[in-house]
Amino acid sequence: MIDSPAMRWTYECTLRRAIERDGNHPSVIAWVLFNETWGLTKHDTAEGQAWLRAMYHLAKELDPSRLVEDNSPCNYDHVESDLNSWHFYINDWDRARRHVQRVVDETRPGGTFNYVGEHRQTRAPLLNSEYAGISARMGDQDVGWSFKYLTSELRRHDKVCGYIYTELTDVEWEHNGFVNYDRSAKEFGYSLRDLTGADFVGLDGPPCQTMAPGSELAGSLFVSHWGAPMGATRVCWRLELTDRLGRRREVASGAVAAAPRRFGVTDLGELRVTLPDEPGLAALSVALEADGEIRCRNYVNVELRAGTLSPIERVAGGHALRFAPGDYSASSWPQPQLAPEGAKFAGLGTGWVEYDVAVPADIGPVGSARLLVEAGSRAGLARVEWRSRSQASDYPQTEERKHPSDLVVTLDGAEVARTTLPDDPADARGVLSHHRGYNPGSYGFLLDLPLPPLKAGISYRLRFDATAGLALYGETLGAYPLGPTALLEGQ
Repeated sequence: MIDSPAMRWTYECTLRRAIERDGNHPSVIAWVLFNETWGLTKHDTAEGQAWLRAMYHLAKELDPSRLVEDNSPCNYDHVESDLNSWHFYINDWDRARRHVQRVVDETRPGGTFNYVGEHRQTRAPLLNSEYAGISARMGDQDVGWSFKYLTSELRRHDKVCGYIYTELTDVEWEHNGFVNYDRSAKEFGYSLRDLTGADFVGLDGPPCQTMAPGSELAGSLFVSHWGAPMGATRVCWRLELTDRLGRRREVASGAVAAAPRRFGVTDLGELRVTLPDEPGLAALSVALEADGEIRCRNYVNVELRAGTLSPIERVAGGHALRFAPGDYSASSWPQPQLAPEGAKFAGLGTGWVEYDVAVPADIGPVGSARLLVEAGSRAGLARVEWRSRSQASDYPQTEERKHPSDLVVTLDGAEVARTTLPDDPADARGVLSHHRGYNPGSYGFLLDLPLPPLKAGISYRLRFDATAGLALYGETLGAYPLGPTALLEGQ
């Protein structure tokens, strides 16, 4: 569609009839005349802008009871509007934070930002009318990670009066829905209710960052309060650590008194916590508690790393012997997928991979042993083929339909464990994969498998056989900060 006399005549007739037909419908709160400047091919001229302004006034005349928006823009090109809206699709926290801050800072009566030509901002409220991390043509990926931090960025600004996430369901070329194209559910790794309610609690900071063990984490705590009035209110916080053996524990907790201002954002000051003095993956969660009930929650993650980690180290009662997924000695998958620095091994379909695991001679007597490994089925390709997609960026979000793989683990040819990997998931729980941007959100399941007693100074052949693909994660990808580990208990 292009801007021409025929288009303008057709458009005006359609606008009149649409308002006449739908004007008494209670769900209509505003008339949006154009979307993202589609069809407004003369919008860069004063004459084209004057025509759009005339259509705005026509809609106001036809229905004085409702808001009218001239054009819901992604090119910052309003002319005259009751809503000062804008769109953005950014899949990076730092860029999104700077973008939203810029929009907020430059929105003021009389300003030129977000308006075209000689037109100026009025006191029209600032509204985000489209946002997401995954946009058209980006493939089928997890949206839970970006939805959490993008929504947090929008909720921390008083000036942003509302927002519209795009979109409810996937469509043919835009896979950013809360549910799939066929309306089957996606898993997010957290409760959507915590981020979509009238009340919101947040911590101003990146969704995940790498810091040194023992350092201090600081972030501004805020509450956006649009729900029912609150009585006694506080924000409870909790710091948890998942260590390099996959064990999770609480290391600190506390509460901050709050008196949130209704219909606005209240800054509760800076929250500072000392992080555990050991490598691992920390989670700092916050919860808004009113009258003894939790109204909403939020969280951020911190990867705790300090230089190169030792492949063998002392742990309580023995040693942890670690190896990277990329350190395999043989594989039936001719071209397995390997992440940078060997942080992930992935084979598609039926196959096996082997590792030579050498027990050092100087660690003393070894008693019982266990294998700790984060593993998934890596049946993601089946999901992509099932939906007839071929985009290289596809790593579909966890969903109702599962894609399991049977796994057999052998040591020097003897079976030591048999299990089923439930799925090949990807959602906000794949913190480290999102943090590194590799197969974003992908993760596995922590397996704790018994091994026969091992002897010091001996090398063993460890093999994984999978029926429907296999993914093995290292300490910098997935959901757990550990690579495959032989846990050797001393005698």
